[in-house]
Amino acid sequence: PHKSYRRLPPSLQKSEGVAYDITSHAVKDAALCEAREASAQQAADKGSKTRKLEVAMREKGVEQLARDERRALRRASYRRYDDAFGRGYSIVDGRDYGGGGARPPPAQQPAPLSLWQSLRACGGGGGEGGARPATVRCGGFS
Repeated sequence: PHKSYRRLPPSLQKSEGVAYDITSHAVKDAALCEAREASAQQAADKGSKTRKLEVAMREKGVEQLARDERRALRRASYRRYDDAFGRGYSIVDGRDYGGGGARPPPAQQPAPLSLWQSLRACGGGGGEGGARPATVRCGGFS
C-alpha cells in the first residue's frame, strides 16, 4: 500500500471501493485485491477448521452417550439374583442352596444403600462411622 492509502481512515482502508471500482469492476490496485482475497480465504479456512472440530466433538459426544446408554441397559440388577435364588433351591436340578452339597449363588451386585445407610457410612449419622464402603460417594455436605 502506498502513502495516500495509509492516510485514509480505517473504514475506507477496509472498503471494497479502494481496491477496485464497484460499478465497472475494474481493478484499481491488484496488490490490495490479492491481500483482501487472501485474508478472506484465511478467515474461511479458520472457520472451517473450527466447524470440523465442533462436528468431531459432537460426534464423539453422541458416541459416548450411546455407549453409556448401552452400558446402563446391559447392567445386571441386584434384583435379578433375588428372583433366581430367593426360593432357596435350583429349579433346574432341584438342589438346595443351603444344604451340604449346594453350589453358592454367583456373585451379585450389592443392593443400593438407603439414604440413612449412606449417611451413616459417610460418618454423618454417628453409629459405627469408620471406613466407608467403596460404593459410597460422600459429597461435601457443608
